[in-house]
Amino acid sequence: MSIYYRSGNRAVKIPSSNELAREFGIAPTTVRLAFKKLEKEGYLVMRKGSGTYTNPAKSSQFGVNERKPLIGLLLQTGDLFFYQPSTLRFISAATEILAQMNWNVRLITERCVSPEETEEVLRHSYLDGLICVSVEPGVAVKAAEILPTVNLNFDVEGVPSVYSSFRPVLNKLREFSGFSDHIDIDFFCKVPKHYPLCRELSARPEMVCHFWQEGGGNSQIEGKLREKLMTCIPDWIFIDNAQFEKIRTILRELYGEKRTREILWIFWNSWCPDTGWNGFSIETDDRIRMRLVVEMLEQQLCNPPVKVQSKEQQLQLFRLPIHEQLY
Repeated sequence: MSIYYRSGNRAVKIPSSNELAREFGIAPTTVRLAFKKLEKEGYLVMRKGSGTYTNPAKSSQFGVNERKPLIGLLLQTGDLFFYQPSTLRFISAATEILAQMNWNVRLITERCVSPEETEEVLRHSYLDGLICVSVEPGVAVKAAEILPTVNLNFDVEGVPSVYSSFRPVLNKLREFSGFSDHIDIDFFCKVPKHYPLCRELSARPEMVCHFWQEGGGNSQIEGKLREKLMTCIPDWIFIDNAQFEKIRTILRELYGEKRTREILWIFWNSWCPDTGWNGFSIETDDRIRMRLVVEMLEQQLCNPPVKVQSKEQQLQLFRLPIHEQLY
């Protein structure tokens, strides 16, 4: 498909079965069997004494007659088994913005967790550019070495990035929690430690962060949660809607309703299932972020030598349950 996309209406010679076998570390007979299947389906034409070529007659089926930039969209590890609601909301916003560009888009579904895996996938992708979303820093760095790349959600040195500014939001939350010398913070949502939020919190000596990592069965998880929360009640909780009811139930049983409500409940890119519960919501506008990403990627495509600067996006802070915007 990658070769077809590049070839347009031309017949392009592809590597021999022996070359492909060496490249992918498989037996030549396996490649030849694949060639025969693709020839039977009309994708390849074998010319005796010359080699194997793409069949131009198939190109029109893929809409590749008009050559457009092919942009890859890499979400997290790439090989996600399913897309959770927050990811789907981002995909919806991203596709809306990308549809406004004269680009074709390919969703990367191969595993890209290490630089080595990333290089293997991208070397055979024939992409013109790549948008990385919540990937490992090493993946973004390797991608930027291979093709124009923009990283989204946190800044990576040497890679044009769109990342969020947490300082004003945290200062606002600090005002609501008072000016204690010590703030104990529990994370019950999946925020990687290399995110700007975690770095900003860790840089403040009065704030101590604890990251809850789930593991084991449901009874084990609840037991560990209860044991952890018995040792220290947090001042702030960063949480998503999936964890809310479980954490709130345990805290109510341990400390009662009044004390549980005194905690600063902060919903991270998520909504509160209880419409009457007091708390705060930190949200991002995915459309604004994607417009910045597209603008930065377009600069690289139009002028490859240009050095594109990373950009900081402001977050939005809302007070629950009235959803009053504070920042």
